[in-house]
This record gives sequence, structure tokens and C-alpha cells, in this order.
Amino acid sequence: INSLGVDTLRVVRPDLHAWNTSMNVAPGGDNIWIEQVRQNIYDAKVNGIIPWSVLCSDSWSGGPENPLRNAWNSWVGTAFWVDHAAGSYTVEAAYYLLKHVFRAGQPGMAVAEVSSSDPNIGLIAFARNGTRNPDAVVVNNLGGGNRNVAIQVSGTDAQTFDAFLTDPARRKKYDPLGTVSLSNGMLNCIVPGKSVI
Repeated sequence: INSLGVDTLRVVRPDLHAWNTSMNVAPGGDNIWIEQVRQNIYDAKVNGIIPWSVLCSDSWSGGPENPLRNAWNSWVGTAFWVDHAAGSYTVEAAYYLLKHVFRAGQPGMAVAEVSSSDPNIGLIAFARNGTRNPDAVVVNNLGGGNRNVAIQVSGTDAQTFDAFLTDPARRKKYDPLGTVSLSNGMLNCIVPGKSVI
């Protein structure tokens, strides 16, 4: 993923917005999907991500025989599964991963600069940018083991952050972890393997 096309267009139109409207939701709540969201934001420089497979149902038609297989015959996940025959729906694991980024980044906020020295830790941050939304940080552990993460935070007046954990392997679904305070400008947390805070 790179921003060559977006950068080229923004030379002429710096105010131009770019969206990704054809991104799959990872099956089974795999947090590699959050890494793909991070790459779209920071590497491709998109302003919005609109996954196409957020809602699937038993009445889906118009494509491959299995509604959860895409054109490349790989599994596609969904955030919500609608069972029209039973008149019910289920909230799938991928929804809770999606919630981290989509609750953190609200309209009018700015994407904040981030960097990580650990290739298994992906960071996404949003600044309030004059909105009423709080500054927010998303920490994604792509590795299999727990990571003790120390994040140096600057450019915000916030001294505390409300923390939530999604860990599909341990059935944690955007579970509140309480308030985490900055200590000497650092935000410290232990992030379980394959999970998001």
C-alpha cells in the first residue's frame, strides 16, 4: 500500500479526500484487519474506510455461491450476520475490532503522527482537532505473545485515556479496562497477543 495516486492528485487539489470502499472485513475477528486499516490511513493516506462486507445475510445473492467467499475465493468476514429466515442477527467478532478504530476516529478529527519500534505493534492515533471528541490511540498487537507497550504521548492536554480490550481468542469484546493515566508523558499497557486496546 502506498499513497502515490493520492499524493499526485493532492498536488493539484490539496483538499481532496480519498476513501477505500472495497476493503474486506477479516474473517473470525482476525486483528490483521486492523493492521490493514492502519496501512490505509498512514500509508495510502485515505480519509475514510468503508468496508463492503460489514453486513452479510442468508439472503445474499448476486455473486459466488458462498456469500462469505470473495472473487479470489478467500474467506470474507462480516461484522453483522443477518438470518432473515429466523428473523435474527448476530454481532460477529470482527465488529469489536472495527469498533476500536471507528469509535476513536470521528468526523472532523485529525490523524495524529505515530511510530513504533516494534514491528508487531501497530499504532493509530486521532487528535480532537477542535471537535468535542477525545484524543484517541489504538494499539494493535499482531504478535502471538503479550507485549508490554510504553507509548510516549505528546501534543495533547489529555492526562487519562479510557481503555477497552478486544481479544477474540479470550472472548474479550471491547471490554472496559478502566482509565489509564499518563505517567511522565508515557502511556503504559500490556497488550495480549493478537488483540487490540
